[in-house]
Amino acid sequence: MMQKALVFAFASFVLSTIVLEYPASAQCGVEVSCRNTSSQIAKATSKKLSPARPFAAKPFRPASQGRVISLIVSLAPKYDVPTWFALRIAKVESNYRAAARGRHGELGVFQMKCATAKGIGYRGDCSGLLDAETGVEVGLKHLSLAIKSARGDLKLAASKHNGGLGRKSLVKRYVAAVF
Repeated sequence: MMQKALVFAFASFVLSTIVLEYPASAQCGVEVSCRNTSSQIAKATSKKLSPARPFAAKPFRPASQGRVISLIVSLAPKYDVPTWFALRIAKVESNYRAAARGRHGELGVFQMKCATAKGIGYRGDCSGLLDAETGVEVGLKHLSLAIKSARGDLKLAASKHNGGLGRKSLVKRYVAAVF
């Protein structure tokens, strides 16, 4: 029973994140055998995948949470931000949703206001913060500045991310949510 649930979850993930341009047996990028992958996908969808007629999964609009998490994990070291810390902030701010919009104009994964983003060097259109990669880059840059401003105190850095880089005291509810 557990095995069937895992197969279905795997097949759902594969179908929702990739486009099969040719039979799965011709494309191997994962560590399971291609034959099993192809049959699992076909079984989970109750449709046969034909080499003559490729299957295209519906694209995500916007990026999936998995893609956002991958971006954070890969880019956090570039900005000297602890990966776990960046992931917790993104979880609290948007639940890893690139298209998240706040009540006061905050945008993207790290819920940045456009003016704040522009204040730290972002030159694009405000809607660009809703793009997963752009939002993560700008958010990590802001977190990096917050950590430096807080002299490494991550609780104060979280408060600075939440309330502005000039903040000198903790935002207790926010810190409790992050830590």
